[in-house]
Amino acid sequence: MLPRLLLSRLQRREVAAALEPYFSDRSAIVRVSALQAIVELSENDPLLEVLARDRLDRAMRGSAAERARARLLLAKFFGINAG
Repeated sequence: MLPRLLLSRLQRREVAAALEPYFSDRSAIVRVSALQAIVELSENDPLLEVLARDRLDRAMRGSAAERARARLLLAKFFGINAG
């Protein structure tokens, strides 16, 4: 829901920082949701795009759910086929 809000660049970066603890959660669903949010927030923000790409790279070495979502996000947002 957060990425759909009309946020300033600073606010998007603050949201991205607030999402960081969720990447350490035990639940793959929580980590996948944080990944989706960070990628959506990164649109039109080069700094957040670097963060999103790093998180996607890490997700490609994570659980099956993280790898699957990372492949979808890479294709949708960055035009990269990681299949």
